[in-house]
Amino acid sequence: MKDFLFISLCIVFLSCSNNVRTIYLRPLGTPSPNVCIKTHHLSKDTTRVYYKIPSEFIVCSRDPHSSRYRGRAYMQCAFYSYPTASTLLFSTSSTIEIDTTHIPCEGFCGQIDLAIPQGEKYTIRITINDANSPQKNSALFFLDKKSDYNPSLFLLKDSIGNIIYDNFTSHHDSVSIHIAQGYVPYIYITRYNSQTRHAAPSYVLGSDDSEKFKTDTTFVIENGEKVVLSPQGLYLLRIDSSHNRGYCLLSLYDGFPAITQKEALIPAMRYICSDEEYNHIRYSPMGKTAVEKLWLKSGGSLSNAQRMIREYYSRAEYANRNFSSYKEGILTDRGMIYIIYGPPTKVYQATTSQRWIYGDEASGLEVSYTFDKVDNPFSDEVYILQRNLNKKSMWETAVKSWREGKIFDNNEIKKIQQEYDRQRYYDTYHIWY
Repeated sequence: MKDFLFISLCIVFLSCSNNVRTIYLRPLGTPSPNVCIKTHHLSKDTTRVYYKIPSEFIVCSRDPHSSRYRGRAYMQCAFYSYPTASTLLFSTSSTIEIDTTHIPCEGFCGQIDLAIPQGEKYTIRITINDANSPQKNSALFFLDKKSDYNPSLFLLKDSIGNIIYDNFTSHHDSVSIHIAQGYVPYIYITRYNSQTRHAAPSYVLGSDDSEKFKTDTTFVIENGEKVVLSPQGLYLLRIDSSHNRGYCLLSLYDGFPAITQKEALIPAMRYICSDEEYNHIRYSPMGKTAVEKLWLKSGGSLSNAQRMIREYYSRAEYANRNFSSYKEGILTDRGMIYIIYGPPTKVYQATTSQRWIYGDEASGLEVSYTFDKVDNPFSDEVYILQRNLNKKSMWETAVKSWREGKIFDNNEIKKIQQEYDRQRYYDTYHIWY
């Protein structure tokens, strides 16, 4: 389960008013580097914050005498009241020093220990500023120091000992699970046969019915032991088998979140296919060929089909990486909207909701989507779309665009808005502007 909450395309928090923040997003082709955060309770009074900063985020200079690269960044942790984030409780800061013989591809990793009072929940904003450039990166997440059962109790490492910042792993890789707070000799792992579904289109009402989870198997490992979570599926890690809260982990195909295997090509196609088309592709013995034929038919030419495929599955990969919770990101409401419409122009983030703005916010034709954060025993990252019948026209326009060989994005939405505004102006003043 991801225990940080932020949209990883965000550049900088431009304003902070009450519990609402404004985030501007880069286009998909030029993403901002992202800082990964993982919290782990060492004791009731101390929480360790692990971080991974992409190497391109910090400007490092080379010392010609020693051939070493050196850089510096400043990390500030601001603690606010939960859940409204309306009151700043306290803050702390530290300096990150970089001194290395080479610039790592994966980024700069480190950790800091924070003395955080027990018995409360906190909204935390971590801001990292590069000392040698105006680059700035912020992450907002919630930290539970009140409940005895929360994701920050668990620290997961991959087969070579690297910290796992995401809530997914490969069903072929081993994972070691560590709990430092208290005396916890054993960890209970339950696999679920979850009946997860694709998100319904934005105009389909009554589609947010709860999905069903059925216990498959439960087994026990020792604290710190390595385990391979196979077969693929949803796993819940707990310190108490009688409690339904813990750490949610998806065990998925090799290469996830990228769409690297042929069986992964098909689920992402659901949003631009009719029921008949999707079932044909899904159950076809030549599924990959069926997908390619559909894209070639939609694209009209091989070069355009390839261009559309790159964009569509890049969006699907982004959805998997950033919106996965108890199911893959492409199946979620946010993943669906991101795949079909692309990156929003702006995101308004509150502690209990997100509002995505597309196109021109000043247009008379508003194109926006609101996602409400809901309580879920498996994940703190579940957002449900507020569906509306008025969203049908834009949805159908977007799907039609994809099926006619045109990538649908903010530029297409702005064209629709401009035509709408021109028509509205004409209806009012009987002249075109």
